[in-house]
Amino acid sequence: MSRRRSAFTLIEILVVVVILGVLSAIVVPQFNSATEETRAGGTYSQLIKLRNALDVYYVREGNVYPNITAGVATWGELLTAPGYLQEPPMNVWVGSNNAGRTIVLGNGPDAAWQNTHGWIYDNDPNSLTYGKIWAGGFDASDSPHPKP
Repeated sequence: MSRRRSAFTLIEILVVVVILGVLSAIVVPQFNSATEETRAGGTYSQLIKLRNALDVYYVREGNVYPNITAGVATWGELLTAPGYLQEPPMNVWVGSNNAGRTIVLGNGPDAAWQNTHGWIYDNDPNSLTYGKIWAGGFDASDSPHPKP
């Protein structure tokens, strides 16, 4: 009685490796696209939370906006007073470092994608957009600017 040993040949293994390489070349870029969409969606969600918190604060405090200043996570009473924000919001579209938490003062959204600040807030009472907030790297219609 002879025993025949079965095993894969070198050609069969190479064919499988080539097929796996082709499949990974197709699938991996799709994951990258999904990641970017998730970052943009997460930032938009944070923007809506911020706008809601600002609106609630404005009504509860007698038509006064919180003391938000330029800097990293300087949300003033939105963080210190109970019932508004539990933690500083993060703009992951521009980065998960301090840039995503940095607030700059301005009266409109970014003109293009940037990675220096996460939020733009208008704290000028004489401005037409006083009390408004925009996500950094997003346009006036709250859509993300494409990354370079």
